[in-house]
Amino acid sequence: MKNRLKIGILRARLIFAGLLLPAGILLTLSGCVLYPGEVYRLPADFSGEPWEGDIYFLEHGLPKYHDNVYHTLSQTTYSARIAELKQACSGKEAEEQWALIRGFVASIGDAHTSYSSNMTKAFPLNLVVLENGIFVSASLRNDGRWRLVRTAETGGEPAAVELVAINGHPVYPEHAGLIGESDEESILEILRPLLSHENEGYLKSLLSFTLLDPVLLYGAGILDVRDACTMTFRYPGGNTEDLETLDFTAKSLSGFKDLDWAVYYDDAYPADKVVLPDYLRYESAFYWGEYHVESRTLYILYNRCANDPDLSFADFINQLISGVDTSRIEKVLVDFRNNGGGDSRVIKPLKNLLNGELSNARLYAAIDATTFSSGLMNAADLHLKHGGILIGSPSGGRPNHYGEVKRTQLPTGNSISWSTNYFITVPGSTDDALYPEVSKPITSGDFFALTRPDPVLDFVMDK
Repeated sequence: MKNRLKIGILRARLIFAGLLLPAGILLTLSGCVLYPGEVYRLPADFSGEPWEGDIYFLEHGLPKYHDNVYHTLSQTTYSARIAELKQACSGKEAEEQWALIRGFVASIGDAHTSYSSNMTKAFPLNLVVLENGIFVSASLRNDGRWRLVRTAETGGEPAAVELVAINGHPVYPEHAGLIGESDEESILEILRPLLSHENEGYLKSLLSFTLLDPVLLYGAGILDVRDACTMTFRYPGGNTEDLETLDFTAKSLSGFKDLDWAVYYDDAYPADKVVLPDYLRYESAFYWGEYHVESRTLYILYNRCANDPDLSFADFINQLISGVDTSRIEKVLVDFRNNGGGDSRVIKPLKNLLNGELSNARLYAAIDATTFSSGLMNAADLHLKHGGILIGSPSGGRPNHYGEVKRTQLPTGNSISWSTNYFITVPGSTDDALYPEVSKPITSGDFFALTRPDPVLDFVMDK
């Protein structure tokens, strides 16, 4: 069963497609499978503006192509909101129109069905969404902003600097008290109706790149001018006296990776990924694994439900256990924390191993808000059919969900993705996420710690 997805939103620290920051921070833009050359063609007699063409697709195309576009909105409500959308967009600036259209698509209630504008610029930061806030993991050196990832007060250790406001808008509601008497609505609540999501964890994970997108922020009314803003940061353990507000100008994504970046583990460590826990160190690989002899734990990082062109998943599994006495393996941890999905069938060689040589090993499946689509389905399958213990934090999607995505470019040049199938992973479930039995969320204390712990792997190896 295939379930194509938005593999771009892999984790909070992954932002812009195809860009690799120094020291190995991978940045990936949200996106689904794009079929080359697929552009929506309007009727020959259509004479409206491009934004009207996008809405024409929503009115006439999407109901035909989506598996069940009326699963949240009734057909009557859907049609009424289309009429309201046309009226609301009339006379607005392009960015405002796109935000309104994005909001309509989000109201369909399907995380795989989303509208997105072409992102050509971004504010020069890298953000990571963690359990206790949104933190800076990379910034520019040449304007002194390296201090956002390193401060003298921390003695050279990584500084967990938290983003708490943009243009006076608190990022989360709880940040409002930090920035004075501002009665501005929080950015989380402003963007909530504009971002396609099915649960809170996934919504927050989207902030890692949407907070850096000047087009969306301007269209949503958060920015006063295009391409510029002020951002307010809180330093570790700080309060209202430990805030700093800086001006930012968006930079072109062309050459973005070649800017003078400071990454959170530079200086204190060699500028490579060897210092990171495995789920971060190998996040750009299709999959990776290691057998920990002392704890008798087989660790498999399963980042994509897809075969690496250079090494199939079946061959990877064979190589991983080659030379290992499988009778001595007591625990198996399959890590889905970077897995946004793909083809749910690719994992079959591992399931065969779990049913055979490793049938006596205790099985764990790690999940978090980046576990989505087929990644979620595979994790749930290991739990329900193989007795795996779920560990980590709630998944990014519903166990039972619409998926198997198609995508097209619309008249504005923006894109829309939609679901073509409904998947039942946990029969009868109405849960908004797959929830772990063992809660091990990643906080700033874990992410920025000198020891680089992985609470999930550490827990399993210590059991």
